[in-house]
Amino acid sequence: EFAQLGLRPTNNAEAFEKYLRGRFYQSQNTEQGLARSIEFYEQAIALDAGFAEPYAGIADAYLILYNFSLRSADVVIPKIKQNLSRAMQINPNISQAHLTAAQLDFLYEKDGAKAETSYQKAVELNPNNADAFLRYGYFLIFLGRFDDALAKLEKARELNPVSSFAQANIGLVYLCRRDFGPAIEQLNKTIAEDPEVSIPHWFLAASFESIGDTKKAFAQNL
Repeated sequence: EFAQLGLRPTNNAEAFEKYLRGRFYQSQNTEQGLARSIEFYEQAIALDAGFAEPYAGIADAYLILYNFSLRSADVVIPKIKQNLSRAMQINPNISQAHLTAAQLDFLYEKDGAKAETSYQKAVELNPNNADAFLRYGYFLIFLGRFDDALAKLEKARELNPVSSFAQANIGLVYLCRRDFGPAIEQLNKTIAEDPEVSIPHWFLAASFESIGDTKKAFAQNL
């Protein structure tokens, strides 16, 4: 992403390496991986306190922990706001920081209008940010804007074809639109490609339950 945007976010090669390791562990979306990512982001900041991206990374990792109900709001929300503010002070044009701000407004502040403005800014700042399209798409599902959501999620899939979350959320759009045939087809395909991810199994169970096939729905929850 940095190469595509022509950016040099830090001149400290070791700090940049620590940041990239943080990104790697954060992408695992597990409690252990997120905790490890925060450690690496903090190490990057210790090497270069003017490196904005690790602050944004810490804020986002804590927000994911909150969203997964792995950390309470009173513990992590102040940390999210503090690190997000610091990232924006150093560089107000970081796509990931605006994406985290959007998630904070959506998930915690419950301010949909403000959240959408930040989602749009995240995409504008980095049109190759697959995660921005993924999260924006999920937000639009929540608003019931299914056609817009599908367009964003298909863009996320185009940018990151191996993303099981993008694939699963495309299935969720069909499920929410009550297009159960396409939902089941999409979710079966997602599970075949990555059977260890639980979310498409949940969505597939809901799809089968919606058409009255409780036996197949129950099988997805085993």
